[in-house]
Amino acid sequence: MMTRHKAQEVALITQEGEENGLRNDWSEHSQDAANDMALKENMLERAIMFMRQINDTIALQSAKINCVM
Repeated sequence: MMTRHKAQEVALITQEGEENGLRNDWSEHSQDAANDMALKENMLERAIMFMRQINDTIALQSAKINCVM
């Protein structure tokens, strides 16, 4: 838990940064991180679907080979 002194120190540093032209873009960074995570999850889901298709194809080919033999 943040003490009052620490909270004042953070506020002062933030104020000094804003006065020097820096902005607090945490919300933008958080949104970028969330978008990046969603993109990675989507890519992972697509890769899993592709691997399942490969497994199904292999199983089908294996079944065809077994029927011929």
